[in-house]
Amino acid sequence: MRWNRAIRTLAAFGLVMAVAACGGPAGSRPPGGLELSGIRAVELGAFDAAGVTESGIYTVRGDTILGWSPGGEQRWTIQRPGSAPDPRRTTPVLFHDVLLVGWQGSPGYVAYSGDTGAELWSTAADVWWESGVEDGRVVIRDPATNQPRWSADPARWSCAPPFTEDTVSVLLTREVALLRCPTRFAPDGTDLDLAVAAFDRLTGGELWHRTLSGTDSFVVDSSDTLTVKSGGERVFLALRSGDELGRQPLGEQSRYRFARPGGTALIMDSTTLAKNTEMRFVEPDGGVRWTAPLAADEEVLLSVGSPDGVLLATLRPRGGGHDDGSLFAYDVRTGERTHVAGPKPTPRGEEPLLTMPVAQTARLHPAPWGVLVPGADGRAAAIPSG
Repeated sequence: MRWNRAIRTLAAFGLVMAVAACGGPAGSRPPGGLELSGIRAVELGAFDAAGVTESGIYTVRGDTILGWSPGGEQRWTIQRPGSAPDPRRTTPVLFHDVLLVGWQGSPGYVAYSGDTGAELWSTAADVWWESGVEDGRVVIRDPATNQPRWSADPARWSCAPPFTEDTVSVLLTREVALLRCPTRFAPDGTDLDLAVAAFDRLTGGELWHRTLSGTDSFVVDSSDTLTVKSGGERVFLALRSGDELGRQPLGEQSRYRFARPGGTALIMDSTTLAKNTEMRFVEPDGGVRWTAPLAADEEVLLSVGSPDGVLLATLRPRGGGHDDGSLFAYDVRTGERTHVAGPKPTPRGEEPLLTMPVAQTARLHPAPWGVLVPGADGRAAAIPSG
């Protein structure tokens, strides 16, 4: 399998978490919590696509890209004579205030400042990645200039040659770049004894490294945690230091496990949401911090765009249904929940902070300043970081 291309695609499209969830990638969510009471509707007008940058919001409307403040004030517009932006090729660069735009009828991409809309650079390449393997070295580029920021020689960590994008890969979070490569291959070509090295994302300074055994694997499943699957156990490591945080048996594969920072997780007993009657928030050692019952008429779809201190989730009728959903926030300390946005009060009498229907499968857009919530009625709302 072309692991490098696969994992970089997962990171780019927010599917790093190995659970059925919606939202942005684990490493992209805002730190801390959210000021839920500060949720407000933002007037963005009609749009073909919408998303967030590090400093605000962007929308694609016909032949124009518009930039907005988190509060909905228009800041800038981008147009190109005789062309229009392709919404499918308009995407922010994670963790940088840069917007990549593919223009219809033109190859490659143009990079713009998310803060001012100013053009930064362009490339005719069909794809662009911040990390890659060039001439046998791992290279990290600066998205503001498209120039190399730093590079590293995989041989330093005993990576098995050849050093290509099929065997050597880098996964990026907000603070850490994580190199992964096999140190040897099985006769059938299976990667063995993976080397894992963590670097400061901006400077390239090495933070830690270790070699896994045999077919042991890992996943970066939260903003600060790497999880190694080894010998029937799940071992939690601090992403920046490499220190062990705890370990647990792998457990039944049918369980729904929603990883959270520090080796914690939200657990449900079945990946079939309609079968669950409660959810539990567990510590790295498996101890239960809190349990939240699920009503007979509720299904909860968690969002990987949740900040560290809050679990965001959309609620829908159990067993499906097509009614507009509601957005809820669960306090990770206590399990207490808040009805953040929805069309009406819940059967429990929980009034929404903002009356706005939320699509059951709404993709939340996290950023350092908060979270953009698309409404089911074409509107949008912003929840500020707290």
